Amino acid sequence: MKTLLIFVLVLALGGGAWLSKPSETSFGDMIHKKMASGGSQKDDLVQLILHGGKGKADVFLQSCQYHDHVLWATVERDGKRIYTGAFSTWFANDLSLTPATK
Repeated sequence: MKTLLIFVLVLALGGGAWLSKPSETSFGDMIHKKMASGGSQKDDLVQLILHGGKGKADVFLQSCQYHDHVLWATVERDGKRIYTGAFSTWFANDLSLTPATK
């Protein structure tokens, strides 16, 4: 009986993790909010001109790769995992919010 209860609880936990896994769009929204709160309008205008109409957040998002796992999601940049998403939350791993230079 105890084993059955543990099994049901593990299934409920796994189902909750799967249903609440953050999406790629939620990651983009979070990065846009973080970048918008930390910059000045003069810098943003210069970035728009230099990057052909794309802001710092868009340039940063282009260099990121979203990986969808069954119960969680990860975002990599330059081969390093920078964010892990689980239960509708993004957790920073190794964060550097500067656009990649080529």
